[in-house]
Amino acid sequence: MKKKLFILFVYTNILWCHGILDYRIEYITHKINHSSNHYILYLQRGELYIEAKLYDKAYKDFKKASQDTKYNLITKFYFTKINLLRHNYIKAEKGLQNLINHYPDNHLNHIYYKQLINTYIAMHKEKKAIKIYEIFMKKVPSLITTKDYIRLSDLLRKNKFYTKAIIVLNQAINRFSHLSLFVEKKIKINIQIKAYKNALSDIDFLIKQKKRLPFLYIQKGQIYQKVHNSKLALINYEKSLKTLESMPNHQRNIPIIKKLKQQLLKDIKSLTETM
Repeated sequence: MKKKLFILFVYTNILWCHGILDYRIEYITHKINHSSNHYILYLQRGELYIEAKLYDKAYKDFKKASQDTKYNLITKFYFTKINLLRHNYIKAEKGLQNLINHYPDNHLNHIYYKQLINTYIAMHKEKKAIKIYEIFMKKVPSLITTKDYIRLSDLLRKNKFYTKAIIVLNQAINRFSHLSLFVEKKIKINIQIKAYKNALSDIDFLIKQKKRLPFLYIQKGQIYQKVHNSKLALINYEKSLKTLESMPNHQRNIPIIKKLKQQLLKDIKSLTETM
C-alpha cells in the first residue's frame, strides 16, 4: 500500500511540475495580450521557453524584449545562452566576449565568465578556458567555488601545467582546509611529475586525519618502490594490511577489499623474497 501511494505521489508531482510550466507560459501569454507593458512579460516568457527547451520561441520573445533599451543587456546574455544551448559555440563565444568587454564592471560578469569557460570547453579550446578561469579568479576570488578549483586544476593537469595546478590546489587548501580532495589531487600530480617527496608529505598529512588509511599506506609503499626503497615499501604495505584486517567483518568481506588484501599479500611476499 505504501509503495503504491509513493508511486502515485511521484507520478502526480511529475505531472504537476510539467503542468505548472505550461500554465505559467499560458498565463503570461494572456497577460501579454491584455497589457501595455509587454517588454518585461516577453522577458519572463522567454525564460520559461528556455526552461521548456523551446529555444526558437524564447529567441523571438527576447528579441521583442530588447526593443526596450533597459532590457538590452539581459537580452544580450540570453541570446548567448540560447546559442550555447543550441551548440552554436562560435556565436556564444562572440556574444559573451562582447558582454565582458563592453560591460567590464557589470555585477553579472562572473556569470559571463563561467558561460565563456563552458563554451571554450565545449569547443575543446581548453587553454582558452584556463586563461578565462585565471582572469575570473583574479577579478572575483570571493565567488570561486570548490567546483571551480577542482575544474581548473583538472584542466591544468590535463594540459600538463603541473606547477600551476599545484598552486591552484594550494589556494583551495588554504581556503577550504576541511576538504581532503584537493590534497589527494595534489598527490596524484606530484606522483605524475615524480615529485615524490612532496607526495609523501601530503600523504602523511592525510594519514594524520585517519581517513582511507589502507589506500594511503599502499600509495606510500608504491612511491617507495619507485625510488627502490624496498624496506619502507614493505613497512607501508604491512601497515595497509594491518588496517584492512582491523576492519569489521562486513567491510572485510566486500569483494574489492578482499581483492586488495590478496594483492597486498602478493606484494609483501615478493618484496620479502627480494630483500
